[in-house]
Amino acid sequence: MTELQAKIYELLKEIDTICRENDIEYYLAGGTLLGAIRHEGFLPWDDDADILMTRDNWKKFVKLYRKGGLPQNRVLVGCDINRDYPNVFGRYVDITTTAIHTNQLLDQEPAGALIDVFALDPIPENPVLQRKYLEDMMLYSDLVNISAQYSYRAKMNQSRYPRYKSLEDRGLRVPVRWKLERDMFSYKEKDCDYYALRWGGYGAFSRKEIYGHPKDARFEDSLFMIPSRPVDYLIWHYGLDWVQVPPHEERMSHNAVFNMDIDYKTMRRYFSVAYDKEKLKDAHNSRKMTHLVKNDAYYRHLDANVDLKAKLIQAKTKLRLEKEKIDVKQLLNAQNYEKILEVFEEYVDFAPSRDAIGREDFAGLHRFEFPVVVEIGTEDFEAVIDALIHISDLSKADRLLEVRKKTGRSMTPRLVSARSFIDQIKKAESYFGMADWDKAAGIVNTLLKEQSENQYLLKFKIRLLKDRIEKENMTEYFPELKKYVQKARKLYPEDGEIEKYVGDIAILEGRMVEGLQFYYQSSKHSDNGCIALDIRRYLRTHVDEVKKAFLEIELPYEERKVFFDYICEQAGNPPELVVMRYQELNRQVDSTNNAISERLVLLDELNKSVLYGQKEAEIIAEEIYISLGIQEEDKSRRMEFLRNKMADKIGDYIQKKIGENLTATEYKLLGDSFCMLHNFEKGFEAYRKAWDLTDDSFVCREISEIFNKEVRKIQEDFALGHYPETVLLHGWRKRFGEKYGRFTEYDMSIINGIEGNI
Repeated sequence: MTELQAKIYELLKEIDTICRENDIEYYLAGGTLLGAIRHEGFLPWDDDADILMTRDNWKKFVKLYRKGGLPQNRVLVGCDINRDYPNVFGRYVDITTTAIHTNQLLDQEPAGALIDVFALDPIPENPVLQRKYLEDMMLYSDLVNISAQYSYRAKMNQSRYPRYKSLEDRGLRVPVRWKLERDMFSYKEKDCDYYALRWGGYGAFSRKEIYGHPKDARFEDSLFMIPSRPVDYLIWHYGLDWVQVPPHEERMSHNAVFNMDIDYKTMRRYFSVAYDKEKLKDAHNSRKMTHLVKNDAYYRHLDANVDLKAKLIQAKTKLRLEKEKIDVKQLLNAQNYEKILEVFEEYVDFAPSRDAIGREDFAGLHRFEFPVVVEIGTEDFEAVIDALIHISDLSKADRLLEVRKKTGRSMTPRLVSARSFIDQIKKAESYFGMADWDKAAGIVNTLLKEQSENQYLLKFKIRLLKDRIEKENMTEYFPELKKYVQKARKLYPEDGEIEKYVGDIAILEGRMVEGLQFYYQSSKHSDNGCIALDIRRYLRTHVDEVKKAFLEIELPYEERKVFFDYICEQAGNPPELVVMRYQELNRQVDSTNNAISERLVLLDELNKSVLYGQKEAEIIAEEIYISLGIQEEDKSRRMEFLRNKMADKIGDYIQKKIGENLTATEYKLLGDSFCMLHNFEKGFEAYRKAWDLTDDSFVCREISEIFNKEVRKIQEDFALGHYPETVLLHGWRKRFGEKYGRFTEYDMSIINGIEGNI
């Protein structure tokens, strides 16, 4: 967890406590819900958190805030709380920190670490009324947030925005916004089956039944409220491939300045001198008006490249079919799905992509509203859809069918059948997510009668059987589970998810070593985050069994090392497993000169485990010291690792395991490692503890030099005006605390001088 994520986690726990104590319901949403279900915590790259509240619950939350019901240094913001706030959704903000996004450069609103709170507005199922809501919300968002652009992406409000903006500029802002709010927020909960997400980013209309009364789900070490049907939400929001961890280039984060130690007012005051706010505001206004007025010309230019690529793929595919005399119908009849997808590889990569058909989100809305269709002929399209469905890529098939329907192209009986199949899968996934295995199994069994070798169905069937065995203790399903795993493995030998299930069977039959090896193979062949989570859960609750299995693993040194790294990491790096890893690896490192580099690496890792209090690690380290010719009295090599390893983890672990019973030297080294990682607050706290514990002149001299150097640096920064005075004082207190320890005999005149000036 990053420092920012730790702060966001703290805010989430505060909101949860407030809501439970005041009978307010919320739901984790977006990437936060995805993280809860797929990772049991933050997405590793995430830098924010989202929650949803129905309009009525949001009003209760606002009312509580106005009564002073939030913790100290927390505020709730939103345009229905403050008419000057530049967003249409709410935010719960820590005002002692900084999280200034690019669209917050023009205002003075609270901009600390935050939780986004999106309201769910009731809306009828009628698509005309939903479209009207979307147009109004985008117009409303454009008026509220001058920095962002909403309407132009969907070619909406080209004439309305200039008209409404003109009225606002003439002093009619309140009645203009009141009219839009009345139109959007007038529908009653009891009359509506849908919710609209109160955000101008895109038209997110979802069925109310997805949400219902919230249930709890684990996120990091706590339980938070989530929709009653979370899988329905994730499929609606991300598609059937929501379980897949995206490639690095698709992992999105925000463009913002973050600082958890300095408040946003100080930070804003420090950098606001670097730009002209009025000029920037005029530029945003001009850009927004230009894009709206010249919308068609702007998008004709952007669309040209996409259209050209679509035509190129169409021409290349047609040329290959003719040149190689490929009969697609014959391939389909022979169920040669791999060949079909190989022939149409470029089409399958591009046609359902964000570049071609967009996504229902902020950045992809224009292409979602106006998709580019790559024409390949109805029969070829049918073949591609059948192939995608049979080899487990239902999300691409789903998107292609949606676009075909949306653009008014013909839906043949075969395509209607494919559409029905995907809808049935979604329904079964919904039942599975609600642990209604009977209904999910009914659908899957029916579909398997028609497509007995369908890759997705076979894996779904295995999931159902496995959950019944594990969660309902119905061991009578084991023979059937084994039969389906063997069948799936034979048909799809390189599928990482199936390899994981083969590992499950091996472990259930007492073949732990084989099971762990299949888990490892699965990690190399699958990006399924839920499968990875399942492996982590098992390994972290069966450490003793895994430890025994380590003794039986036989692999070449390099492969064995990578395998051990994987198992230890997935198991949460329990000390007893980590030490055994070192023992086993050490046995494979011989005493020749060629092994010196491996021994040095292993030595650093072993030293870390020595701090964990593991005697076995200390003995192995001693053996390596001797083999490398390092004398026992040479302490520098033993402790050098602290300056290069993850000191936060080491420090936290030490505090948990041995509390405050560290020596002064250990506190000094801990301080060094924290400061190397720029965690000066923890580093100087460790230094102060080291000082208070010892009269050792060598340790005291080292610490005093560190303190004096830091004091001189702060003095220099103050004299040269490198930082605002409040920032220097803040940094001073983070390092030296409110009360000075015994070390204050050093350079107190300098310290007092700085504080006096500040």
